[in-house]
Amino acid sequence: MTRNQSVSNFNNQLRREQLITPFGVGAMTVLPDGMSIIMAGTDHWFGNDGGVLKSECEIDDWRLSGRLGVKHLYSPPTVKSNDGQMFVRGRLPDPKVPVLRFPTWYFCKYCSRMEKKELDFFGPLRCPNTSHLEKGMRPPVMFQVPYVVMCKSGHLDDFPWREWAHRSASITCMGVLRFAPSGNSNPQGTRVYCDSCKASRNLEFITSERNGRTYLSTALEKGEEFLCSGRRPWLGDSSDAKETCANDIRGSFRGSSNLYFSLVETSLYVPQSSSNVPEELLELLSRTYMNACKILANGDSVMASSMARQIDLQNNGGLKSYTDEEVIAAYDDIFGLNGATDFARDQSRESYLRMEYELFQSTFENDRLRIQESSTPYSETVSRYFDSIKLVPVLVETSALWGFTRYESNPSLSFEDGRKMLALNPSSSFAPDSWLPAKQTKGEGIYLQFSDALLKKWESRQSVISRVSKFTNTEFSDSFRSVQLSPRYAMIHTFSHLLIKQLVFYCGYSQASLKERLYVSDGDQSMSGLLIYTASGDSEGTLGGLVRMGKPGFLEQIIEQALREAEWCSNDPVCSESGEVQEDGDVINRLSACYACGLIPETACESFNLFLDRSLIVGELLAQDLSFFQISR
Repeated sequence: MTRNQSVSNFNNQLRREQLITPFGVGAMTVLPDGMSIIMAGTDHWFGNDGGVLKSECEIDDWRLSGRLGVKHLYSPPTVKSNDGQMFVRGRLPDPKVPVLRFPTWYFCKYCSRMEKKELDFFGPLRCPNTSHLEKGMRPPVMFQVPYVVMCKSGHLDDFPWREWAHRSASITCMGVLRFAPSGNSNPQGTRVYCDSCKASRNLEFITSERNGRTYLSTALEKGEEFLCSGRRPWLGDSSDAKETCANDIRGSFRGSSNLYFSLVETSLYVPQSSSNVPEELLELLSRTYMNACKILANGDSVMASSMARQIDLQNNGGLKSYTDEEVIAAYDDIFGLNGATDFARDQSRESYLRMEYELFQSTFENDRLRIQESSTPYSETVSRYFDSIKLVPVLVETSALWGFTRYESNPSLSFEDGRKMLALNPSSSFAPDSWLPAKQTKGEGIYLQFSDALLKKWESRQSVISRVSKFTNTEFSDSFRSVQLSPRYAMIHTFSHLLIKQLVFYCGYSQASLKERLYVSDGDQSMSGLLIYTASGDSEGTLGGLVRMGKPGFLEQIIEQALREAEWCSNDPVCSESGEVQEDGDVINRLSACYACGLIPETACESFNLFLDRSLIVGELLAQDLSFFQISR
């Protein structure tokens, strides 16, 4: 596949950041003209034409690259304009990230004839049926069929039209197929039939299962199984793009929501420091001449010394107080050449978050992170519940796509298996050329540090312990994190949702644009922090509406209103009593929480809306001592 096989009439329908999620590698989307495409693997992202340079697209996040086991993170490729300037924001000019046309079966809306073409075919396909010419009309354009098949391992293939119509995996008849859609979304009325042998069959139950097996795999041929081909069309049509697979296949509409679940890991910028490298030197080198940094960090000592002197001249002698060895060590530190990235991969989720948590314990100031304290105090009605409140006018979030699943969400997929989905020949972990697609945006946020003394007193109450014990599902885990339910986690998580739902009325962002980041753990080194932030801006940042609502005079009113709204849900008493009416054997992962009061978009929640209970915030009618907050009535 070559670079010129990107869709010429794509017309910039997707923003650059959407090529990470939801339209990352392997995702399908339908263009306004009806063309269905699939995003190509990362092997094809960077070519030699168009002025595309990896160095121009590199993203610096030493913690995230180390955690994901790669040396580099790259944003989706872009090109240079005629004057040599990079198009780094907004819409992408041609060429774009390469895409392929899928599914590869087409049908004519006039005569129902079906034709199959190659993945890299992008011209308009016209029906070869001569009857159109005999009627004096131009051969009509054929359209892609609306069905594909997938398996639980993430493979994707064309629907087996010929096999399905003939009810056999061993086909001898190669007659012309015809596709007769029903005119609605019900497959039952859609038929495929063969002109030669008159075999035909409707598509009833192709998306269904019975007895734990898919209907498509067990009923295509009586007494025989029809299993997955292992095809990965987003990686091309070579034999290497197929894997051995024995899973059942399941039919799906090409626009179905279960056809693609992206696996994305996010990280907030944390400055990298070293005990033997001055912080001032790190800051000086981090903000100037990044390309020179990379050359210096990977060069020999002679080149390093020469480059150091050149940079010193450009910085008005700012490096004169440092030796060449210190400069080299600083660059090694900046670019993770001292094993820092390997260390990050071995960290637990709690240790990874603790680095951010400790940073929020004080103020901080640079061009990628600003943590501030308000110069005026907060009112006692709010401040008694929090040890500190920080305003974060600037933060940087990096999100990297490390894999995807189909059929069902599977966040426990291993990183190695996930990365195999993105490229035909993925590099081994920490190989010099290993990389993943990523995006980086600036945002803003509010950080709340709960009073640890009040939390410990509250979570030791017997009523609280008894309430939390009603959860039957007490753990959530995926490839990079494991959440163990505790009273403080359920309370802080619920408070986060209530605050987000109230903030959207004042800060100018939607719920889907806000995110939560919980810093919660028990034990001797307990954490009890909450960051509500947005990274929905561009590379220049956001407008400041969220930080403004975190200032004294605003935040108190918003919190008080959020607590009052939580006292009563429009679905009460059903919502408040949901934990009392569960049957034995039911999985209970939410108590007093529903879409009317406590649930937010899953893009905003870090735990898929699990472990929520309003009662831990405002209490119950007969158990007011459950509440962490005391509301004056």
